[in-house]
Order: sequence, then structure tokens, then C-alpha cells
Amino acid sequence: MTDHDGEVAISSTQPELIPKVIAFVQSRTYFEKEQILRQHPELLGDEADHILEQIQGYWKSAGNDDSAEGISTWREFLRRVANSDFELAMLEGIILKVFVDVIERRGELLRITSKHPELLSDRTDEAILFVKRKLGDESPVAEVLDFIRTAIQEQKSRKGPIRDEALKRFDESKNKVWRVSDLF
Repeated sequence: MTDHDGEVAISSTQPELIPKVIAFVQSRTYFEKEQILRQHPELLGDEADHILEQIQGYWKSAGNDDSAEGISTWREFLRRVANSDFELAMLEGIILKVFVDVIERRGELLRITSKHPELLSDRTDEAILFVKRKLGDESPVAEVLDFIRTAIQEQKSRKGPIRDEALKRFDESKNKVWRVSDLF
């Protein structure tokens, strides 16, 4: 899989797809990823997944579990986009990335929704329920997701400057570039 220089040798029936897959993974914002997918919908297909699987295998065999997990996350993201749509997959990704480690503190949730006002979207509930189903109702994370879902619903229904500011930011974010940290 690697040559003597440490480069990954990727085999594909569509070699022209390889740089597109790499560009998708290396893009830093959801806005960039969405643009790439609009230009190259073939990235939602099996061959792109096969390319990512090889890259994930390389990182795994190199002992870099964080990078392998990052590639796995993007593979799952592309599957979810193919099965639903980009916005829902993006919201699910944010929920998984941001909320899985959240402790039950209202202040923390307000800080997170201030930072990610798109979580006040009407579709966030749908995304949370999908993540919960994916993890299973018996998962300890399911309880955290229930808390988060309830807290977001309460925050959306409250009147007040924090909620109003977060909703204003959400409206502004609809045309804004969303940035995500590197996954690996």
C-alpha cells in the first residue's frame, strides 16, 4: 500500500476521482465540502468510498488511529449525505463532534449554541434523533442526547437576549462559511 517514500498507493477504477476525494477531505469548511460535492456528486458513490477505505487502512496500519477515525467520519458523512441531504448530515456531524462530551450544564449548552447557532435549526431535532438511533437507546450517550434535545427545545422556546442573539446568529449563519476543526 505504501512505496519506499511513504506515499499511499491508491488503486481505483476511476483514478480521476482520487484528487477529488483528497480535496474533499482536506477542505476545511462545510461550505467548501458542499461546493465540492455539488461539483462532483460522484463523491457520494461506492468508488469514492473505496478510495477513502484505502486511505483509512493506510492510517490504521501506520498506527495513526486519529487520522483513520477522521477518514471514517468523512466516509460516514458522505454516506449520510447520499441517504438524506447535506444540511442534515452537517448538523449530525456537529452534534456528534460538539455534544458527545458535553456535561449536563445549561451554561455549557448556551455557550455551544452561541458558537454553533445553526443548532437552533428546525432540523436539529431530526439530526439528534438519527444520532440517537445510530448509537442505540441503551448507549449512555443516548441520555446525553435526550438532555441536549430537551435543552435546545427549551432554549428555542425561551424569550431572552441569549436566545434572541443565538437566533440572530443562526439567521446570519445561513449564508456564512461554517468552519470545523481538523479531525486529524
